[in-house]
Amino acid sequence: MHKMSNPIRLRKYIEFLFVFLIIAILTTDISANQTSFEVEIAFKQVSHQNPWLIKEPIRKSSKAVQISNTEFFAITLPNEIPLHGEIVWDNRPNFKLNIKKYDKSTGFIILESQTILTTSPTIIEVRNLNKICGHKNIQYINFSFSQVPIRAVKINRTVDNGENYIQFSGNKLCGFVMGSYLISTEYIDHFIRSTSSSPIPHPGFEFESVLNSSERSFYFPGNRKGIIVTKVYPGVGPNFQLMPGDAIFEINGVPLSKFPDSILGDSALDAILRSNNLIRKINSPTKLKFIRNGTEKEILYKLDSFNDEKFLVPETHPFGRPPYLIMGGLFFTELTSSYLKEFGENYRAKSEKKLLYIAESFQSKTHPHRQRLVILSRPLLHPSNQGYQSFQDLILNRVNGVHVLHLKHLKEILELNQREFISFDFSGGRTIVFRKEELEQINSDILKTYNLNSLDNLGE
Repeated sequence: MHKMSNPIRLRKYIEFLFVFLIIAILTTDISANQTSFEVEIAFKQVSHQNPWLIKEPIRKSSKAVQISNTEFFAITLPNEIPLHGEIVWDNRPNFKLNIKKYDKSTGFIILESQTILTTSPTIIEVRNLNKICGHKNIQYINFSFSQVPIRAVKINRTVDNGENYIQFSGNKLCGFVMGSYLISTEYIDHFIRSTSSSPIPHPGFEFESVLNSSERSFYFPGNRKGIIVTKVYPGVGPNFQLMPGDAIFEINGVPLSKFPDSILGDSALDAILRSNNLIRKINSPTKLKFIRNGTEKEILYKLDSFNDEKFLVPETHPFGRPPYLIMGGLFFTELTSSYLKEFGENYRAKSEKKLLYIAESFQSKTHPHRQRLVILSRPLLHPSNQGYQSFQDLILNRVNGVHVLHLKHLKEILELNQREFISFDFSGGRTIVFRKEELEQINSDILKTYNLNSLDNLGE
């Protein structure tokens, strides 16, 4: 009694109980029987049409599984910039999670808690997975959220949401259900184990496997059988080695004639993307034998993950924040599909038809003279450019006769200019000419009027 009545010792005892209680709450906040979790992931929201604006993050709810004492796996939006995540409860405060790893080509993400959890992680086992989960009807699917073909399992019913969004067999994870297909645990295991943030390989090209008899005899003389290349992605795999129209008959030493027509396409992807019944690693050597113009050829290339950094018109800007440059009140940026989609659901009807055509034609191609397509989005209001308000969504071709390769190149041209006048030549034969001294005054006014910190973000 004497010890407990001591005020100092009593205070320390209370502090100890308080700390113990806090730790207990933090480490037991998740039900021991929980198998899947509702997580909400916040993504940085950027505007391609107003890239200097800072917007509220967008949020996406997803199902997740616990994969360690501190980590969760989920599939979420691709091609975004994740900021943080939270476990969402119905009657308790949300549980904060940090971003550990994110693959922008598939939306695969690992979220990490700063607190060690007392719950048992989900058992992720690839060995005997097909037997454990009864996987049948396996085929490659190009999911709308993924840039890479994924080997998925056709299921008997379509699931949009709810507890069956993640499928288990007993206490073992079978995979994530997307629509009427299940993404197998092997992809989750491959992503978790890899040190790369984008470890899922892409073949580097697209092909056609369904041929009629006349097409087959034309492309594959004799008893050969194979696939016809339809598109080659720049910057991914065999670019500049493979061409549309090439007739591939052997992949990594496996002749495609050994496969039935009904599974020829999936078998070709298996030969490229899998080895010893496992997903192949990035940089794995891949050998193709094909016929081009009647001549047999062979190439060797390394598997790569999907990226659109080499595309003339990428889906979004590869470095996250859309670039901009303002000169004389003219707002320049680089064309992306995301720029056009900001016109709304009916962007095909609302956006400039020439830009739409170019975006869809060059989304997975390069251009011989440009690295990016620089466009004049619109003039920002100023007395000196009032006559140019109709100049919107125009392609910038030349500045003082120099062809513009990309936005940073435009900035270099302007900085090095020694002429009294600066001439901007756009598509449609339109031209804007400024006096150099006049530009400096307009730029100063624009900074004040629009409360901008800088006329460009190209140095960030």
